[in-house]
Order: sequence, then structure tokens, then C-alpha cells
Amino acid sequence: MIYLAGLETSGRRRMLGKLRRHMAYQESSEEMRACLAGPFLIGRYRRLAASVNAAERKAANTGAWMGLAGAVAGGIASTAVWAALLWLLASGRISLAAGGGAVFALQTATGSVRGIINGGARLVRTGWYVQDWQYFLDNAHGQAMTDSRGTAPVTAAPERFEVRDVTYRYDGAPVHVRYRPLWDRPLHRGPVPGHLPVQQAWAWCFVPDGRVVLVADPGPRGALPMLPGGTVEDTDAMPEDTLHREAAEEAQLTLADPVRLGWVLDETGEVYGGVGPNARLRLAARVTAIGPAAVDPATGHPFARLLATPAQAAVLLGWGPPGARQAQLAAETARERWGLPTARAAAIEEIPAEGMRLT
Repeated sequence: MIYLAGLETSGRRRMLGKLRRHMAYQESSEEMRACLAGPFLIGRYRRLAASVNAAERKAANTGAWMGLAGAVAGGIASTAVWAALLWLLASGRISLAAGGGAVFALQTATGSVRGIINGGARLVRTGWYVQDWQYFLDNAHGQAMTDSRGTAPVTAAPERFEVRDVTYRYDGAPVHVRYRPLWDRPLHRGPVPGHLPVQQAWAWCFVPDGRVVLVADPGPRGALPMLPGGTVEDTDAMPEDTLHREAAEEAQLTLADPVRLGWVLDETGEVYGGVGPNARLRLAARVTAIGPAAVDPATGHPFARLLATPAQAAVLLGWGPPGARQAQLAAETARERWGLPTARAAAIEEIPAEGMRLT
């Protein structure tokens, strides 16, 4: 019964293991929560766990009743045999020596029968396992993986699966997300060293409900999310000036009270023409106004403007675990410095073209 219950629930137990791993593993738990998959996965986990527990309880109860019935039947038979032996001894029908031999024979026979029964049970379970395994092999034989087009069989089992160019959708509009290894770097909390030029100033721009604004540059695969901000120009006296200018040009944001969170090391400066090591500054700021959408002077087209929780923004930015920690730091800063609330989990929202009144 236990084996059959395990066989029946094997797929569900494997799924439970996968859900536990993805919901608790550091590399994926933040993404699960940020993408609002947490409640769905927890509900599914509970339903699977309830069904597995019910099947195992049923098997355990059935096994217990069968064991009890066997124990009762065996007890009755044993009692009858010992009673008969005592009656034969008491009535003098067999001698004491013969009775001792009978007791020894009974003990030996009982152990032998028990061993035969247990061995037979193990043999049956092994036979079931081998039969199930053979059934799996028979059904799997001839089934080959195909390539991405679904036409040609793959000659060897892959050693690694890789997912690229993931696209999230909000209300039917695509948002393209890619992992950015160059920006998957730890945030340094101290001042920028004097020998490192600051080439970039990006900010976590908070609206009053605790969400942040992302700008998304439209592209053929979908809009690529970014934090408001940009390249520090020679005309900018301070990186904060860069932030105010770029936020107004890209997202039509009016910002107040920018605060530096830290900086990320760019070892090559490749995107800036190979300037060498430089610092990319990360800030937090309050959004005081959101104006109507306008054309960005640098690109010649307007950006999409999104509202997301900091955790959602970290996932969309593709910065990995350091990005999730940076988002948490920004949210804590907004809460402590400006008294902003923790953003409630909700669907990602696009800011209307006419802008938005903040309350």
C-alpha cells in the first residue's frame, strides 16, 4: 500500500520539491515575489501537499487495518496452537520432552514463516518497481528531443538549458527583459574614489505610494526597462544635475531631494568609448510631478513610463541579486528619509501619455 501510494503521488511530490526550491532559493525567490507569482505558487503548493497527504493517510490507514487484521488472525492461530500444546501436556498425551521439542519446532517454524512472508513482500515490491521502470523505458524509447524549430532530433542530451530574451507583458504590452552581466555588480556604499570619473547617474524615483518609475526604450523585441537618468555631460556641474536633466527629458519627471545610495564599478567603460574604469552612480529621489509624454531629444522618440514596486523593477532591470539588494536599500531609504510606504504588490502600470497627478 505504501509503495502504491508513493507511486501514485511521485509526480506531485517532485513538483512540491521544485516549488519549494524556486520559492526559497535566493536566485529565484525574489523574482517569484516580484512577478506576483508567490500567491499562485503557494496556493498550488498547498493543493498538491493536501492531495499527497490525503493519499499517504489513506495508504497508512489501509496498511494499519490490514496489519491489525493480520496480527489478530496470527494471534488467534498462535493462541490455538499453544492452547492445544498445553492441553496435550496437561492430559499426558505427550511427554514433557516431546512438548519441549514441539515448543522449539513452533518457534523455529514461526520465524521461518515470518521470514518467508517478509521476503515475499520485498520480492513483490521489487517486481513492481522493475515493472514500472521497464514500462517507463518502453514508453521513452524512440522519443528524441528536437531543436528550437521542432524539426531535427537532438543527437545528444543537453548539458545545460539557457533561456534568453525573456519578455514580460503587462496589459498586453511587451516589456523585453535581458540579463545584464555588466551591471550585475555590487553596490559600493561609500563615496566615489577620486580617481574614478562618474559617467552615469541613475535613480530610483519614488512616487508617493512607494512605487518607482521606470523608463522603457521601445525596441523590436519590446521595451527595455531602465531607471531614469543618463550619462554625465560636461555641462552638468554635478551628477545630480544629470539626474534632473535626464529624468525631465526621458520621463518628464520633476524630482526633489536626490540622495546618493552608492556606486557601481564599470571596469572598462566600453559603452562610453572605452574610457576605462569609471563609476556609475545610483541615487534615490522623490517624484513631485509627472508631465505629459514627450519626445526624448537623444533618441527622437518618446519612452514608455512604467510604475512598479522596487522588487518588480529589480527583476525587470535584469541586475540579478545585487539589483534586488539595491532595490531594497532604495525602498528603505525612501521609507526612512521621506516616510513613504512600502509599495503593495500590484500589476505593473503604464503612466498615461497625458501624465499623472500625484497625491
